[in-house]
Amino acid sequence: TSHTHTTTTTTEETIKLLEELGKTQTANIVVEAIPSNPKGNGEPAISFIKAALQAGMHVASANKCPLAHKRNDKETYFELQEIAKQNGMHYLHESAVMDGVPIFSLWKNTLPNVSCTKIRGLLNSTTTMILSRIEGNIEEVVESGGQVEHVGETFEEALQAAKQVGIVEEDESLDIDGWDAAMKLRALCVFLSSSIKKSSPAENDVTIPSLEDIPRDSIGEIDPELICRQFRTSKKKVRSVASAELIDLAPDPLVGRHHPVKTWKMSVKNEFLSQSDPLYNLDG
Repeated sequence: TSHTHTTTTTTEETIKLLEELGKTQTANIVVEAIPSNPKGNGEPAISFIKAALQAGMHVASANKCPLAHKRNDKETYFELQEIAKQNGMHYLHESAVMDGVPIFSLWKNTLPNVSCTKIRGLLNSTTTMILSRIEGNIEEVVESGGQVEHVGETFEEALQAAKQVGIVEEDESLDIDGWDAAMKLRALCVFLSSSIKKSSPAENDVTIPSLEDIPRDSIGEIDPELICRQFRTSKKKVRSVASAELIDLAPDPLVGRHHPVKTWKMSVKNEFLSQSDPLYNLDG
């Protein structure tokens, strides 16, 4: 109880500070980089961003939660952008996904009239690194016809190596079980949904499954021996692939859907990739 009280007080004090900074025009931009937790509710980051925008300060955030979370049947991202617009401010979030690679501004500024309907990629570097280290020198082994001894790591050894590099979440299950990739994927879909063109005025907005409803595979379930065996027999590599596709759902009055609906079909799956796959040569 004491810990909860302290956290609440700190949040309230920070919001008051933001309000004071805006009121006195001491600052004109707030940079927010609070660690995000897909299993949480996005707080206190969401409240801090909201308070800063309402106080007349721009916000640059590295947080995925405000883009990926939904509250009271409304996407938090759209709510924050509306608050920013009402106050003549900007809510920027380029580093929230892909470490600052300009994926968001690419669509907003460079391709404003293009609708993206499919996403596929490796959105979590930790899983890619772990799987690569388990593979080890398997490619060299195959090319030598078995003359070279295979040197690869166990899952635990690869995980520890990733921790030493500093890329593993404090709760390692967020990486291993696909939560981080799912949150990044949903953040991208939420952002891209604002540019999707409706086929008719009667068509409903694009629907986006909740974070909890996105199917996720855990790389902890993969047998290391299977990884090596698949490469030996077909040169396939396993990777944790995040994918999304915008699909059309026909009207179905039986489920209360009276107009055509567009919805994102999303997943984070362990896939064995062939050499022709664009993601094949991405190693950790």
